[in-house]
Amino acid sequence: MSRPALAARFAVTVGAILVLGLAGGATAGARAEPVVAVDQTEVALGEELAVRLAGWAPGTVLVELCGNGAHRGSIDCAVGTGATAAVRADGSGSVALTLSMPPSGCPCVVRVRPVLSGATVTVPVVVRGVPVQPAPPAGRVPTALAATGVRVAASGSSWASIFGGPAHRTVTVTLSNPGQAPVAEPRLRLTSGRPGRTDVIVPAPGIELLEPGQRRTFDLPVTFGAPTWGRYAVRGELLGADQPAVFYAHTYSYPWGLLVLPAFAIGLAMRRRWRRVG
Repeated sequence: MSRPALAARFAVTVGAILVLGLAGGATAGARAEPVVAVDQTEVALGEELAVRLAGWAPGTVLVELCGNGAHRGSIDCAVGTGATAAVRADGSGSVALTLSMPPSGCPCVVRVRPVLSGATVTVPVVVRGVPVQPAPPAGRVPTALAATGVRVAASGSSWASIFGGPAHRTVTVTLSNPGQAPVAEPRLRLTSGRPGRTDVIVPAPGIELLEPGQRRTFDLPVTFGAPTWGRYAVRGELLGADQPAVFYAHTYSYPWGLLVLPAFAIGLAMRRRWRRVG
């Protein structure tokens, strides 16, 4: 690493320590506002960012990298690769966050929020490798898309999944245009897999023009390939607007039939043995 880079990183770290020291020096009678400090303000995807906390209520907090300034909450954040940090009794804590691509483009922030309830704090960071969302031209009404009412239900024959075969699910979601301008060609991108690793492409239907305030509900068939065991996720990304939408659906499949069959076979064998003995 070059000397200028080392000097810049040293300056950021010293500044973070000073900020955290000031926050930690608040009187016990009035807890300081929650403070978040990072050891770098410019990083690249895949790198680790040291995040330090001060003035937080004791407990557990979630730390995530978000795009779009986290203006829409979790749908802008890489929730699958976030980190958790334990806040000590003195309000301090620390964690290393590995940066992965957020659902939305930059401006990017590190978002820290309590698991249960409390204030959310964000810190801006420049992340190399994450595209910057273009601002809409002056005079043009920004377009927006939204996804609500997400739910999952079993579909098709469930016999195969009982024994570890493919699991069929239907994801129902309502897509809408909450903006003030029509969205001409919205595109739906679907992927499935394990939570945090949804890398299997799922065929998605085409979507026609969405006028302002218009809603459409879709039933999306998804199949998880064999052998199925445990929890699964579906990630949907609705593109084609200045403010895209991201949604998640979670389900599970356990091959309990593989446990029942041996028990049934053992019971049948014992019954035959008892008959011979009798």
